[in-house]
Amino acid sequence: MPVHAMFSAPWGYALGIYISSNSRLNRDKKFIFRAWLNSVICHALVNVLSSAWRYSLPLGFLSYGLFPFLLWMFWRLEQLLRKVQGKAAITLISGYTPQHRYWQRSLVLFALVLGGNAIFGLFLLARILSPLSPSKLFDPEILWFIFNRSLLNLFFGVLAWGIYRYLRHSARRRYF
Repeated sequence: MPVHAMFSAPWGYALGIYISSNSRLNRDKKFIFRAWLNSVICHALVNVLSSAWRYSLPLGFLSYGLFPFLLWMFWRLEQLLRKVQGKAAITLISGYTPQHRYWQRSLVLFALVLGGNAIFGLFLLARILSPLSPSKLFDPEILWFIFNRSLLNLFFGVLAWGIYRYLRHSARRRYF
């Protein structure tokens, strides 16, 4: 599974820092264990979130956290890759006051939830449509359902992207 790269990236980064350092200090060793523990916890959390839809409704709602969590993990992987390449990290939270930083953090969380669940909605749509025969897909009611759900998920995805662009633009204005 490609998602395993996102689990192991922090651990691999910590191992790489430790192995490539000229002086192997004990302070770098503790990062290896913490990064490994982070990878194990993230893997366990994805396993729980991905199988939560099989259970009754209160636990089934946990599955809605899977794609936002995967989106956050992809974001984290991108930040580690930028760090390895010597590029500056992408800043989204740049407020001067605590209230502004909380507002920006809540926007990041909201964008993750919107974007992740937009992707999840498209997967659910594909799962709903997969048992249908190709001839049934052109039924007017089915076409309307496909159009309606696709447009709804596209709207949430574009809204999440707009929030991300807003945060990037406001951070860029502060630092450049």
